[in-house]
Amino acid sequence: SRHRLERFAGLLAAATVLSLPILAFVDPYELSAVVALTGLLGISFALDVVLVLAARDRHLGGEAVIRLGAVYFVLRSSLLTSTAMVLGDLLGTGPARMSFGLVLLVIAPFLLAARPAQILIVALLGALAHPVALLTSASPVGTSELIAGMIDAVTVVVGAYACARLVEALRRSVTRDTYGVYRLTRLLAKGAMGEVWRAEHDLLARPAAIKLIAPGTVRRPGGAALSARFEREARVTARLTSPHTVTLYDYGVSEDGTYYYVMELLE
Repeated sequence: SRHRLERFAGLLAAATVLSLPILAFVDPYELSAVVALTGLLGISFALDVVLVLAARDRHLGGEAVIRLGAVYFVLRSSLLTSTAMVLGDLLGTGPARMSFGLVLLVIAPFLLAARPAQILIVALLGALAHPVALLTSASPVGTSELIAGMIDAVTVVVGAYACARLVEALRRSVTRDTYGVYRLTRLLAKGAMGEVWRAEHDLLARPAAIKLIAPGTVRRPGGAALSARFEREARVTARLTSPHTVTLYDYGVSEDGTYYYVMELLE
């Protein structure tokens, strides 16, 4: 998700710069509109740069990048929609019915490793800019055009949510029972905090035990304290060097938000 966001934001930043020559075809006497269009392009470019830098910052955790990416898609979609409307007014082509801002919302689930509920909120907030831009357009907009624009916005929201559910299902089918390079083979124990599974390394003929905390458990009240406790437990276990304790092999968080750590299996 981090690398996809970085590349996509970089492409949009380049596209924004390459679109600047279009200002040469705008009526210079429409000063206020030209200023508005230039400002929209400038803000869009700044957003792209911010996301590229954030995605490259290894101090930012995965969840922070996802939240920042969600805000980015809402703002960038709204800016693209507004830019298309202002440009349509300046060129005399009228308001665009389906702007790239709406298309961006359908692309979001494939770039942003967020839950379907988060994608739904992003799509709702981003699509809201479309009817608002139609209502505030300098060109006359009829009732039929406004209704069509609202239908387009609703269609995009439904499409984005459907794509998010599809991506989640595909991700689960690919990563199910797999954590890092370890594949779950048998449930060993289950408790209030999580589960312990027997696992096999993909490349090494070495069994291991994996302790898991499901994302649903972490999102419940008190889940933050539980995940912090789980992380402390992993760090403490990693520091133990006694022959009477197990060895910690790995620790991490899967794409679906499951906390896990891999340790030596004692038969």
